[in-house]
Amino acid sequence: MRILAVICSIIMPGFGQLYNRQYVKALILLLLELALNSTIHLNHVIRLDMIGHDEKIFQSANLEVAHFYPGFYVMATWDAFASARPFPPDPRSVIFFQVAGLVGTFCVIFSQTIPNPVVTSGLIMIGIILLGAIIFNKSSRKPSQGGDTS
Repeated sequence: MRILAVICSIIMPGFGQLYNRQYVKALILLLLELALNSTIHLNHVIRLDMIGHDEKIFQSANLEVAHFYPGFYVMATWDAFASARPFPPDPRSVIFFQVAGLVGTFCVIFSQTIPNPVVTSGLIMIGIILLGAIIFNKSSRKPSQGGDTS
């Protein structure tokens, strides 16, 4: 099920690939996530953002690397969505994932003007991803062959 693969990947990049039984790809994405998370200090920054210390975020985060994180996150989620079934998804579905990545990158760029920038940008990205996954989950179903009514 594509939606479950997307939810797993939203929780942690690489978990969607584990759900899809793509173990090597999952390991690579989990290691990349660990490396990016450590370099950006993402967990620390999320904690600071959640307790309202926006000014400390910019002292703690590695913003040069943070610009790449939304693209990585969305790519891992798209891959989980696209790989969840043996046939390809609707080609239009990628637009939602691309928009989510673009929005996330713009949120990093303009983070000093956004209240609670890390949580806000994350929730917006997740909302766009889930919207696309829900809309295109049904349209990505394999068309029935001949007289098959199941």
